[in-house]
Amino acid sequence: MDRKKAEKRIEAEAPAGGREILSRLREAGFCAYFVGGCVRDALLGLSPADWDIASSARPEEVRALFPGARILPTGLRHGTLTLLSDRPYEITTFRTEGRYGDGRRPDRVAFTRSLEEDLSRRDFTVNALAWSPERGIVDLFSGLADLEGRVLRCVGDPEKRLSEDALRILRGLRFYSVYRLAPEAATAAAMRALRGRLSVLSAERKEREFCLALSGRYAGEAFSAFPDLLTALFPALEGALPGLSLLDRLSPEPEERTAYLFFFAGEETLTSSLRETRFPRRFCERALLLRRAAQAAPPRDRLAMRRFLAGISPDRAEAAFRIRFAALGDAETLRARELLARLRSENALPPRREELAVSGETLISHGLAREGPEVGRALSLLYRAVVDGEAENSEKALLSYYKRRGEP
Repeated sequence: MDRKKAEKRIEAEAPAGGREILSRLREAGFCAYFVGGCVRDALLGLSPADWDIASSARPEEVRALFPGARILPTGLRHGTLTLLSDRPYEITTFRTEGRYGDGRRPDRVAFTRSLEEDLSRRDFTVNALAWSPERGIVDLFSGLADLEGRVLRCVGDPEKRLSEDALRILRGLRFYSVYRLAPEAATAAAMRALRGRLSVLSAERKEREFCLALSGRYAGEAFSAFPDLLTALFPALEGALPGLSLLDRLSPEPEERTAYLFFFAGEETLTSSLRETRFPRRFCERALLLRRAAQAAPPRDRLAMRRFLAGISPDRAEAAFRIRFAALGDAETLRARELLARLRSENALPPRREELAVSGETLISHGLAREGPEVGRALSLLYRAVVDGEAENSEKALLSYYKRRGEP
C-alpha cells in the first residue's frame, strides 16, 4: 500500500474534534495518535465509527488539559477516559499488560510513555497501526502490507496472543468475514488449536462477536474456512452443518443466517443451543420462527400463499424461502419465491390480522357477537374470509358476510 496515498486517506477522514485533541495533547508535551480500528478502516476506504486516541498522557493529565470538557471515566483501570466533543473520543494511556490469568483480561496493566510498547501488545498487525499529523503512519509490524495483501496476522506469536484473550479467536473470524482479511497459516492454526478456550468467554461477548461475524459480507468464505469454530460455539451442530459457503445468499441479518445454520438440526437443538449461549430471547424467537417457516412445505398456489402469509409477514416469508432454497436448492421453493414476488407486484398480499377492518367492539355493537371467546372466533372467521378472498376487507363487506354466515 502506497504510504503517501494511505496517509491522505486518513487525513481526509480524521474528524476535526479528534485533531484538536491530538493537537492539545502534543502542545502540552505528550505523544498522541489515532490508533487501531479507525486507522485500519480509513485505510480500507471505510468511514470509521469511532476514532480512538492513544497518548502518553495519564488520565489525570488528560483531565487537567481539558478542564471545561465533559469527560467520562469509562475505563480508568485500563487508563481510558471518554471525552465528549463533536463525537465521543476514547483516550487511552499507552500501556503494557501482564499475563491473562482468566483468558479474558490482563491481571495487571502498567502505563508507559512508549507508543512502541503499547502497539506491541495489540492483537493483529492491522490493528497495531497509529497515525498523527506530524509522524504520519506508524507501522511497526507490517500492518500496511497485510492490509494490502488482505492478510490477518497476529502481533508476535499467534498462540501466545490468542491465549491471552480467547475473544481474539472470534475477532479473527469477524475480520475475515467483514473485511476479507484471511488469517495466515500460523494465525489460522492457532485459532483452530485454541478454539476450546472459547468456553471461558461470557455469553454476551460470544454472542456479539458471533453475530458480527455472521453478518459479514464474506461470511460464507470465512465460516467455510473455520467450521470447527462454529461447532466449538455450538457443539450440537457437529455433523448437521449446511453448506456454509451459501451463507452469502441470505440477507446479512444474523437471525436469518442462524436459522439457516440450524436448518438440518432439530428445532429443539436450535432452542437449547441459543439458550445455553444465552442469546437474547427476541433473537431466539425470530431465529426459531424463520427456521420453522423454512421447514414448512412451500405454498404452491395463490390461495395457499395467502394463507401462508396470514401467519408470517411477507418479509419473513421471503427470508424463510431464502433459507430453504439455500439449504435444499429445490425447484418448489424457487417457484414459491416467484409466486410471492408476483403477489407483491400485484398488490395482492393479504392484510395483517391487526389490519382487519372490523374489531370485536364493532361486532358487539352490532349485536353480532357476545364478549368473550365468541368474539375471537368471529374475528378469526372474518380474517380467514379476507385471506381466502371470500370477503373484501371493509367494515360493510365483513358485517354483511358475517350476517350471511352466522356464528362460527
